Amino acid sequence: MTAATSNRADLAALVGRFRDTRVWVAGDIMLDDYVKGDVDRISPEAPIQVVHVRKSKPFLGGAGNVARQLATLGARVRLCGMVGDDDAGSTILEMCADHGIDSSGIGRLGSIPTTRKMRVLGQRYQQLLRLDWEEKQPHPPELTHPLIDRLAQGSDPDVVLLSDYAKGFLERETVETLC
Repeated sequence: MTAATSNRADLAALVGRFRDTRVWVAGDIMLDDYVKGDVDRISPEAPIQVVHVRKSKPFLGGAGNVARQLATLGARVRLCGMVGDDDAGSTILEMCADHGIDSSGIGRLGSIPTTRKMRVLGQRYQQLLRLDWEEKQPHPPELTHPLIDRLAQGSDPDVVLLSDYAKGFLERETVETLC
């Protein structure tokens, strides 16, 4: 057996260990939008590039991306965090379902927008611009604790993973309750 074959076997065994592992992912959930296109001119209105959009695709971001990666490896993932009561929040919930992620720990707030980051990419996927929609504010325990309670109604996790982007979900008391 060569070193490369041995490394592949070790990697496959490591990835296999994720199968059926129960994981809670808690943290700041975001929607990442990627808009890709071609740039072949400058706008006559301002000295900026004009992107002729060819493709646009949303992805789970932040704690949602962590949850998606773990689910792809075969883990049984329950996601906990907050999204807004808006189209971006609905998209996140749909994407969780598509990826087999239990979203019962996700709360929806009408008072804040879902954190959303849109990246505009030109030729060769060079990032030209990023647009952010977000409200950075602490989420009080009276909002986060019921979500954690929902998680606790299922099986105990093998792992609790915290994914903090300083948007407000993982405040001290929430982290203490989770751990």
